Amino acid sequence: MNLVFCQSPVNKLKYKGKVRQQIKAWLKSGVIDNNTFLETEEGTPQGGVISPLLKERLNAKQSCLSYAGLTKELTQWKKEEDLFFLKQVHSQALQQSLNITISKRGKHWFVSIQVEIDREIPRHPSDSIVGGDLGIARFLTLSNQEYYEPISIFKKLKAKLAKLQKKLAKKEKFSNRWRRLKSKITKLHIRIADTRKDYLHKISSELSKNHAVVILEDLKITNMSSSAKGTVENPGKNVKQKSGLNRAILAQGWGEFIRQLEYKLTWHGGQLIQVNPKNTSRKCPKCNYISAENRKTQAVFCCQQNNCNYTANADYVGSLNVREAGLALLGLGRGRLLGSPQGLVNPVGSSLEHPLKSQPTDGA
Repeated sequence: MNLVFCQSPVNKLKYKGKVRQQIKAWLKSGVIDNNTFLETEEGTPQGGVISPLLKERLNAKQSCLSYAGLTKELTQWKKEEDLFFLKQVHSQALQQSLNITISKRGKHWFVSIQVEIDREIPRHPSDSIVGGDLGIARFLTLSNQEYYEPISIFKKLKAKLAKLQKKLAKKEKFSNRWRRLKSKITKLHIRIADTRKDYLHKISSELSKNHAVVILEDLKITNMSSSAKGTVENPGKNVKQKSGLNRAILAQGWGEFIRQLEYKLTWHGGQLIQVNPKNTSRKCPKCNYISAENRKTQAVFCCQQNNCNYTANADYVGSLNVREAGLALLGLGRGRLLGSPQGLVNPVGSSLEHPLKSQPTDGA
């Protein structure tokens, strides 16, 4: 359960029924006043439901201070010998917090405080511009031929998770054994989520430090991972295969990766650009010929245009086309070097600070 501190005082909230009566009782007893900020459960910013934690505290007649009341108490606390360390604190309470969120994961509680600070945006130390293609066989393929392996933690623990969930279904709900199994499943989910987030942080940090501009496809992940079941009148096709694809997409955490990469690039003075993904996997980066026939398999791209026959890894080709589209948006024109019989060599702006990873052959 998440609790969020409400952004409006009591006298501006719209409470109804029993909640309103309870508020009136607290006001009458002096536990709160009209300027008190109350906590509400997430999803009810207008104060329709009061959090159980706050309700229990107020029923026990523990005062909930308003900003003015807190400032007054803070002045008094600074005079007490036991609280000598507060002498270094300003008498006015901090007001810069935009949002305070208390959340529970498993048996642990976490407090997140959002603040707003003025910070000068630095100049990025690199002038590298790189394109990237997000996928499942490879998590991310870059236009400088580097690539990152997919996240495999969910695949690794999927069987164990399914086994525990089957056991849970046979237990009596809310019994001690049911609670113990539920706790194990929760720990497993937390482990999967934390491992995924850690991996995404490492990749996004590396990219944001080494490249001034990163160009990715503007993917509609919700649409890509929607169910294929259809309706009774219009049943879907290949539902089982689509379900497996949906799980694989969601397990990669593309949305979270893009979120992390965007703010980290901003911190370092860089920029994230997202382009329309249309035809990025079908267009030949050498002759610009577009055809679905160019990609006959998931792994290999082979241009079907006469006298071209450009062949490369399909994800690598996608990253080149994404980069080209991003350069067009930036007004930098075509940024590629034609050379060897294999087609494209290191694109302009590619970072060569790290050794390039080997490019798969056609049989990959």
